[in-house]
Amino acid sequence: MQKMRYWHVPSAIIATIAWFTLHSGFAERFHIAGPGEARNLSGETAYRVAAVERRQIVESVQVTGSVVPVALVSVSSQVSGQIKKIYADFNGEVSRGDAIALIDPLSFEIAVEQAEAQVGIARAGVQKAEVALRDAEADLERKHALAINGTGSKLEESKATAVRDLASAELDNATHALLGAEATLKQARADLDRTVIRSPVDGTIIQRGIEVGQTVAVSLQAPVLFTIAQNLREMQVNASIPEAEIGRIRVGQRLEFTVDSYPGNLFHGEVIQIRKQPQMTQNVVTYTVVASAPNLELRLLPGMTATARIIIDDSGEKLSVPTAALRFRPPGEPRSLETRIFVERDGLPVAIHVRPGATDGSFTAITSDGLKEGDRAITGLAIAGGQAAVSGRPRQPEM
Repeated sequence: MQKMRYWHVPSAIIATIAWFTLHSGFAERFHIAGPGEARNLSGETAYRVAAVERRQIVESVQVTGSVVPVALVSVSSQVSGQIKKIYADFNGEVSRGDAIALIDPLSFEIAVEQAEAQVGIARAGVQKAEVALRDAEADLERKHALAINGTGSKLEESKATAVRDLASAELDNATHALLGAEATLKQARADLDRTVIRSPVDGTIIQRGIEVGQTVAVSLQAPVLFTIAQNLREMQVNASIPEAEIGRIRVGQRLEFTVDSYPGNLFHGEVIQIRKQPQMTQNVVTYTVVASAPNLELRLLPGMTATARIIIDDSGEKLSVPTAALRFRPPGEPRSLETRIFVERDGLPVAIHVRPGATDGSFTAITSDGLKEGDRAITGLAIAGGQAAVSGRPRQPEM
């Protein structure tokens, strides 16, 4: 059998052949003459294309937020003392007015008794002043009558008048002292009543910061004894939105979010507030957006991290193209200030002016008088030996 011979071709010769091929017209380029027109090509060019079709384009803003109760109430103490009893614990359901803890009331009971004694003394002082005033008024009447009959002097009448006025002042003083004692008693009783810590709202206890025997010291800042979530069936998501996106957010927009605890479960809400106070984090300005999050099944817990998206636009099916079609520009084609895409017609690229709308990143809604459903938008040049794609399905390159 005759052996086959193999010839070794130097790499320099291969490089020379490749350069000649590249510059001798084998690699053809195409050029767009103008909107709606195409120049015939001297060679064959393959494009990646995708059908212009109607799609449900959902434009959204991706955010991360925290699930929090609508209202968190911190329960504190207005009086100092030692915790004697605790009536509520974590996750306990409480109603407004329920006793949830007790501060040792002994010292406050003593203060009430002392205040009651002071009130009794003040009342006795008022009675004493009233008697003195009546006696002074009677003495003044006698001396006034004697002065009129000529049997008494004007000096004695004048002294009796002064004594009467002094007794009246003493009665006023005793009356005000009684009012002060009664106010002190009222304060003492209020402090005694405050030794019973009560829930100010209906809700669920999510934090307890005290133990039996612990001393509560009230100074300039009242200590937090309990934290109560007012209604865990109505939660909300607080999300930070960058300033570049906040202009697209509106009250009433729909929110969809997930939490790591329930993968695959989608929760829904609605934007209810856009807080105007800016937050600065690492030189990035953000704004807090609050969205409702119904929690009827009580699956959402305070503090969960919500991975969410705020729906900006989802208004039905629209004529759309892959977003790559808006970026495609034939080689050598000058940039245009107008937005346009290139559509393959009879194997040639034709420029069509469009007005882009909502986008979900992959597809963009467009409006154009020169496009219809089923047109083939060019998304790029097909790789030699490869396949082009129409609507995401493999197809042979169009020549």
